[in-house]
Amino acid sequence: MTVGRFANFQTLATTLIAKYGETVTLTRSVDGVASNPNRPFEMTRVETTYTVNAVFTPFASVLMEAMMLSGGGKPRSGFQEALISAKDLTITPDPTTDRVTRKDSSTWNIETVETIAPNEDVILYTLRLVQ
Repeated sequence: MTVGRFANFQTLATTLIAKYGETVTLTRSVDGVASNPNRPFEMTRVETTYTVNAVFTPFASVLMEAMMLSGGGKPRSGFQEALISAKDLTITPDPTTDRVTRKDSSTWNIETVETIAPNEDVILYTLRLVQ
């Protein structure tokens, strides 16, 4: 497989997301080292932030229907999807360590990450977010 074949799509995705999206902060929070050797279970958190552009979209209709059924027929609030260009990000988003903060200061946890990567060229990340 030839890597690099979809570079034009990656550039297009980056351009469109920057034009129609908003700037967000992706924060990765991981355990650091223990500051007290007698208490190795007390670790400080190390946070790294990444500023990226994201487009927020509604869930697909099938997912909305499933969420309505699981919520007793009422639409569940606090869910969104975000598209982030892989070209904007030097890491792969991780639901276990990362969260997204929007320009309105709302913070969203990442529930799942889907990667769009034809021919191993990563173009987009689709993040399913929950508040």
